[in-house]
Order: sequence, then C-alpha cells, then structure tokens
Amino acid sequence: MTIFRTLALSIVLIPSIMFAQEKDLNDSKKPRLSEEEIRTGKVEFINASNLPATEQARKQSYDAGRKMAQDVVANGQATIDQVTVKRVYDPASPGFGADIITIDPKANFAHINAIQRIIAGYTQAAFEYTPADSETVSKFILYYNAKQRGALDKFKGKYSEPVIQSLSPETVGIDRSYRNWSGKTQIVIPLVKNVVRPGKQDVNTTEIKKETDKTTKAEDKKQLTDIENRRKDETTKKLDQKQDQLKQEQKLLEDKKQDIQKQQQQVQQQKQDTGKKLQELAKDPIKNATEIKKEEQKQQDLKKQEDNLKKEEQKVTQQVNENKTSQAEVTQQKQDQNKTDTATNTATKTEDQKKVDTLQKENDELKKQQDAKEQKSDNVVGEKILFLRFVKFHSEGHYSNELWMLDPVKDDTLYKSPYTNICGREFVVVPGQGVLVIGYEGTAADSKEHLLALLDQDKLTLKTKSKENIYWRSPLILRDNKIYGIEVKDGQYYLTRFNPDLSFDARTSEPINADSDITFYNDKIYVTGKAQGTGATTIKAYQRSDLKHLKTITPPN
Repeated sequence: MTIFRTLALSIVLIPSIMFAQEKDLNDSKKPRLSEEEIRTGKVEFINASNLPATEQARKQSYDAGRKMAQDVVANGQATIDQVTVKRVYDPASPGFGADIITIDPKANFAHINAIQRIIAGYTQAAFEYTPADSETVSKFILYYNAKQRGALDKFKGKYSEPVIQSLSPETVGIDRSYRNWSGKTQIVIPLVKNVVRPGKQDVNTTEIKKETDKTTKAEDKKQLTDIENRRKDETTKKLDQKQDQLKQEQKLLEDKKQDIQKQQQQVQQQKQDTGKKLQELAKDPIKNATEIKKEEQKQQDLKKQEDNLKKEEQKVTQQVNENKTSQAEVTQQKQDQNKTDTATNTATKTEDQKKVDTLQKENDELKKQQDAKEQKSDNVVGEKILFLRFVKFHSEGHYSNELWMLDPVKDDTLYKSPYTNICGREFVVVPGQGVLVIGYEGTAADSKEHLLALLDQDKLTLKTKSKENIYWRSPLILRDNKIYGIEVKDGQYYLTRFNPDLSFDARTSEPINADSDITFYNDKIYVTGKAQGTGATTIKAYQRSDLKHLKTITPPN
C-alpha cells in the first residue's frame, strides 16, 4: 500500500474542525458512510472517514511533503506516488508564480487532513516555515483553493501567463467533497520573489489572506497575521545578513582577481625574457641547440599557465558579476519591503487607529504590571511545575535523573516522566514543542551515545530524538527558535544548532573545547575554552547565521 493510500484512511484534527453527516442525494438506498466536514467560516470539506491517524502515518505524510519540497527547490518538480508538485515561476513574467500540487486519479484520500499534512511538510522545507506555522499556512492554502475552485478567470491578471497555461478550469483549486479530489485537483500556492528563501521564492500570504478574508475566523486570521509579522522581521534580518555576506564575498573575489592579474603580468614578463633569450641563442643554433630546446619548453609551459590564468580570471569575473546581481536583488527587495511598510503604515495610521494604538499601549502597560505580580519561574509550564530528581552516579562522572511534574492546582499531585534515560543537568521548555533534555541510549553505566530528547509537554512521554551524539554535560540553549548544544563527532566537539523538531541545522566549522562557555552577541557567537594541546584559553568567533569560523582571539599571558 502506498504512502498516500495509507494516509487516505487517516485523520488528525486541526483547530476549528467540526463534524457532520452528509446525505447522499444521488441514491438514498445506499448505506451512508461515516463522513465529516471541516468547518471554518464558510469553508467546509466533506470527508469519507473518521478513523484516527497513526503516528507513523502522520509522520509519513509530513516527510513526503518535505521530500517533495527538496526536489522542487532543486529541480522544479517532484512526484511521490500519486501526488505531483510543479513549480511554475519566471521572474521575467509579470504576475505571481505558483507551486501547483496535482492529485493523481489513482490517489484515494479519505480526509482533508491527509492532504493538509502533506502541504504542511512541503511549506516547512520549501519556504522555511516552522512546524507550528506550517500548520496554519497549509490550512489557509486549502481555504484559498476551496474558494478558487473552478475560477480560473479570477487567476487571470494576477498570475503569470505560464501559470495560467498550466491550469485547467475543471481542476483548478480543490473541491469541498472527497469524491472530487482524485484526478480533479490542482492546488495552487501563489509565489512571490524572496531572495533569502530556498529557491528565492516565498508563499504570497497577502494574496491568500485577501481572498479568504470573508470566510475565515478572526482567530485564524490573527494567527496568519502574526506569522506574517514574524516572517517579515526574520526576512529583514536575513536580508541584512545576506547583504553583509555578499559584500565580504565581493571583496574576496576582487582581491582574487587582482592576484590573478598580478600573476598574468609576471607570466608576460617571463615570456618576454624567454623570447629575448631565444633571440640570443638563435644566433648560434647548433651550439645552443640544448638551451634553445629548454627555453622553447619553458615558453610552452608559460603559454599553458597563461591560458589557465585567463580561464580562472573569466571564472572569477563571472562570480563577481553574479555577486553584483545578488546584491542588486537584495537591495531591491529591501527597497520594495520598505515601500510596502510605508504604504501600509500610511494607510492604517488614521486618527481612529491612533486612538486604538493609545488604548493598546495603556492595556499593554497594565498587562505588564499584572504579569509582574503574577510572574512565574522558568520551570513552570502551563499550570504545572517541572523538576529534575537525581537518581544515581555512574562511572566516569555520568549520572541518571528523573523528570517529575507537580500539579499545584490538583492537590500538588506528582507525576514522573515515563522516559527514564535522562542524564543531563538541566531541561529547557521549547515553546509549542515540549520539554528538552539530554538522554542516553542503552544503560547509563555503559552508555557512550547521548542525544537530545524532546518530551511531550503534558505527559512527558518521548516525542523525538536527535540523530546526533550529544556531549552529556552540554548546556541546552534556546535562541531564535533554535536549539544549541555541544555535539560529539569523530572524537571532536562542536557547537551544533538544531531545529525545534531536533533535526540538524548547522555545526561550527571548527571543533571546540567540550566545556566551553557560549556567548551570543548580535550576529556572532563567541566560544571561550581551552585550546587543544596548548592548554591556553582562546576565544573563537563564529558567524551566527551559518556557524562558520571568523577568527580566533588569544588573550595575552
């Protein structure tokens, strides 16, 4: 059974889902299936089954979406079983581009959530949405396509001509009933240019929000608006980082080009010197035959060197031009974003809006005062208190712990996490994901493999583990919705960054001391520790965006 045929019987309820039975108007004598509908405002889908999805089935659909995204970014198209995604984007064509998701006639989706999970996985990898945000964006993509079902004329004038030519009035969008999904669906994800996202494209949430404004609930719209605001800030930061990176690369390329030109001048001088020497030797070719042969060979070698330098210069020149084009794209996007922000602010800052802003500030100040009175410790999650309990020391300084939960609301009830392979000295609450600890494989006494473990926030059961081996005394650092820890790889230690789902994101380009201090400052990370071999303290600076080594600072003795 294929991935999507398995998923066809799966349901994972997303927020604002309600259920109802559908009457079969075509044949009242047919036995009625157990059918549900997702309701959100005026958008509702009719489904064929209410069987719950298994954890494996849910994971398969998310993974399938992510895999297709990787292929689309790399090659423009991807197919897994009965689902195909095609990217139609030409920056030279006016109008939106689009990622078009087509469902094959052989597919057998029984619930809209199975499709929604694929789109969520796809938007995570294709556009760098967080897992939580991808759930919201994928819902809106479905709402948008349900509203645009069969309305190809509404796309004309908005989308580029290549997109329009790729769509059919009979299949564009998605039908409200499961009966018309297989072979009759083209889910359209509108795209705009964004040079700091994979493939230099991003979801046009402005278009989606505009077309679904009257059919979605206020809380859903607020979720999407919050996502847009966070993404805008994140994009601005990425644009600044990209601009700085390109400037540095441009300087290196210009220096390299100058170095090549110096080498070319030296080769030219050597060719002239050899030519003069050959002229002298040619005065007595019989006597100087051996020398003449050596000089002629030298000239041939110099010619090859000259040709190689010319090719290298052409290559660097091309890189310089590409870099300048990339810088121009970044500058243009920053200007466009500033214009959009200015226009939006001008349009919204009316007198009434100013009054609302004043009231909002007053409410925010009151909330701050109230929060100060009701401030809770970092180990309070929801209404429950978490704490680690030491259990036992083991060899080589290892030890094992238990994670406990205290419920002060329900008579201080205690609850122990069923995950007992905990060895770290701390835990961190990852918002929207769970509780992060350091665990181990096997038994604590013989364990050589340690890992990051993410536990469910409510039940403290194991949700997922990192594939990378983690230093058992590593600090757990949460910054910018990313997780940092010290990884053990090939006998060396590295500062490694993970996504909230514990998938690998990046590691330092150089190894570090296992017990280093980590300091975050603007766009850099400073790692302070003992240098290997010498025992001297060093401070290594890494670029925060990709963890590349920038420089090493050694304090004087």
